[in-house]
Amino acid sequence: MPVVSIIMPSYNAEQYIEQAIQSIQAQTYQAWELWVIDDASQDGTVKCVQALAQQEPRIHLVKLSENQGPAVARNVGIEQAQGRYIAFLDCDDWWPQDKLQKQLGFMKAQKIALSYGGFAKTTERGEVMAQYRPHVVTTYRDMLKRAGFNLCTVMYDIEQMGKRHMEPGAISEDYTIWLDILKEGATAQGLPDVLAFYRTRARSVSANKHHAAKVRWQILRRRERLSLLDSLWCFFCYTIDGIRKYCLRWSL
Repeated sequence: MPVVSIIMPSYNAEQYIEQAIQSIQAQTYQAWELWVIDDASQDGTVKCVQALAQQEPRIHLVKLSENQGPAVARNVGIEQAQGRYIAFLDCDDWWPQDKLQKQLGFMKAQKIALSYGGFAKTTERGEVMAQYRPHVVTTYRDMLKRAGFNLCTVMYDIEQMGKRHMEPGAISEDYTIWLDILKEGATAQGLPDVLAFYRTRARSVSANKHHAAKVRWQILRRRERLSLLDSLWCFFCYTIDGIRKYCLRWSL
């Protein structure tokens, strides 16, 4: 029985997905299963995953009949998950070998329901550009004022939190799910270690800072229904946090 269920949405990722999956296979902690949810890829992604799955029974592939976005794909994977812990890895990113062992040990030792970690930002070719330290603890109010977690470093405990689903159609679906959890009174704790390598691609939506700022303002005002003054304060803190993250990058 797997302890950790890893959810990986895929779409036209034949160039990178093998590296992502191999980083899971190389983990020092091996009680895992991987659910690759292919979002109607039109390239060789499915064939690549099928070839790897033939040699590795812990890899499971689900093919969606039409493209529905990463939130739907992740939700399908979450429903299929058999493990106690849920972790996420995007098909163009990858993990260091001790990611699962470090994070799971941290969560079990302190009985943590939700954790996240540091990450390294890389070029499209995989060259490390910078490394980022996470905040040690995050509450709901903290989350309103911060950029959020790197999804590929997040792990949560189903026994403590249940299976949590993302909002289909929401641009920041991986931000709002944690926001909802923290609003219930939970806290999330961070590991200082690099738990993921995040590949920056030229056409990545998350790379558009102007767009991200617009989405954040809409979340504060429309979704969370904060007052204008509170929204302005949270947005100011969010901007400062982005500057802090840039300025306090780990030296390479």
